[in-house]
Amino acid sequence: MKTILSFIATSWLLLEVIYTIIERYGLSLLIFDTLLCVLFIIGVSLLAKKHMLFKMNTSKKAYKKILIVEDETLVRDLIQIKLKDEKTFKITHEAKNGKEALTLLKEHKFDMVITDIDMPEMNGLELCKILKRDFPSIKVLTLTMFNGTDQLKSIINSGASGYLDKEYMDNDLKSAINSVLDGGCYYSKHILTLFKQMINNAENINFAPSH
Repeated sequence: MKTILSFIATSWLLLEVIYTIIERYGLSLLIFDTLLCVLFIIGVSLLAKKHMLFKMNTSKKAYKKILIVEDETLVRDLIQIKLKDEKTFKITHEAKNGKEALTLLKEHKFDMVITDIDMPEMNGLELCKILKRDFPSIKVLTLTMFNGTDQLKSIINSGASGYLDKEYMDNDLKSAINSVLDGGCYYSKHILTLFKQMINNAENINFAPSH
């Protein structure tokens, strides 16, 4: 902005000097008109360049960066396809397991990690615990095929902000990402139902000592 204001001030001063010379010596105003056009073109070019740089910088900062951790190539590709048109978030890197993810986390900055649970070398639950300890600002969404209440308890205890069953990924993926990125939690509807049942069952347990 300072460059443009400086250009306008300098141009104005230059035009005043040239107009004074033309008026004093009775020269043709064609020189003045030509210079005015040239300065106008230069000014428009500066404004256009400034606008383009502003848009580029804005677009770079606009989206949240996501790391996807998934050992199945088909699932990673499917997620990329479903999110390719998103403007507010973008999957910038991929990893096949927790160990690869930790390497990327040390080299790049992410706003969110979407991780599978069942993976070789380092599974998603181990990764979640490390993320909670070493990268507490990163949001975490877990992704897997649900196989029991013990797994749900482990996910809740891991510090992840959400659980998305792969079976329901087509309908829930974008909603889950947005909810977690906004600081909330997300659990698939059938998981919430099961979780409520777990709580109710715990409340109905008789803890009276036996005789």
